[in-house]
Amino acid sequence: MTVTPMEYVAAPPLTPPRFGILSAAVVIDSPNPHIGFGFQYVPDFCGPARMTVGVCADPSGQKVSESGRDVVDGQPFVVYSLSDCKTIGNTDAQARAERALTAGEGRAVEEWLAARLTAEATNIGAWTGVDKALAMLEHYIACNYGGAGTIHMDRAHASLLGTTHLVASTGGRLTTMLGNVVSAGCYDDTDPLGPSTMWATGTVTLERGPVGGPGNPVLDPATNDLFALAERPYAGAWECFAVAVGVTP
Repeated sequence: MTVTPMEYVAAPPLTPPRFGILSAAVVIDSPNPHIGFGFQYVPDFCGPARMTVGVCADPSGQKVSESGRDVVDGQPFVVYSLSDCKTIGNTDAQARAERALTAGEGRAVEEWLAARLTAEATNIGAWTGVDKALAMLEHYIACNYGGAGTIHMDRAHASLLGTTHLVASTGGRLTTMLGNVVSAGCYDDTDPLGPSTMWATGTVTLERGPVGGPGNPVLDPATNDLFALAERPYAGAWECFAVAVGVTP
C-alpha cells in the first residue's frame, strides 16, 4: 500500500487576545534605539483637587500647594519568543518566532507588571466579592487621582464583572461604568477563581521598539533543530500611585 505524505500548509492566522494591558495602556511604538535605557516624564498632576471657602467669606483661608512634580520612571525590559522546530518542512522559522511574539507579547507585559505591582503596590484592604473590590478601587481612584485610572485584574474577575455590566467593552477597550480603564490579563493564573488580588494605578505608559532578532535561525546539527529568536525592547511605567485589594470571588 502506498502512503501519501501529508501536505505541509501554512498555519491559520492567530488572533491575539483582546482587552489586556496593550489595550488599556498608552502604547508608543518608537524606532528610538534608547528604549532599552528607560524613560522619564513629569505627569500633569498626581493628587486630588481641593477646596477652600470663598475669598469674601474668609480672606485668611489657606490653600495647600500641590507641586505635581512626581517623576515617572519607565523601567526597561524585553519580551521575546524563542521558537524550536525541525528543519524539515519549516522554511519560515524566524517569521514564526516573530508572529508568536506579536501574538503573545501582551501576556509577557502583564507578567512584568504583576511582579512590580506585587512588590510595590500599597495594600488598602480586602473584600469578598469582585464587585466590592472593584468599588473600593474606583473610590480610591476618584479621591486620589486627577484622571481616569487603570484597574488590573485577571480574566476570570473581568468575566464575572462583565455578567453584571460593571465592566464593558467601550471603543476597543474595557472600562468600568465609572469610566476607569480595565486591563484583563493573566496577572495571577494560579487559581483565578480563588483568593487573589486586583490593582489600580494611574495611567500606564508602554514605549516599545521594533521586533527584531539575531537574524538567521541557529541550527543544532546534532538534533536537526532550528532555534529562532524574536524579541522587542520595552520600557514601562504607571504614574502617581499603585494600590492593591485582596478579593475572594
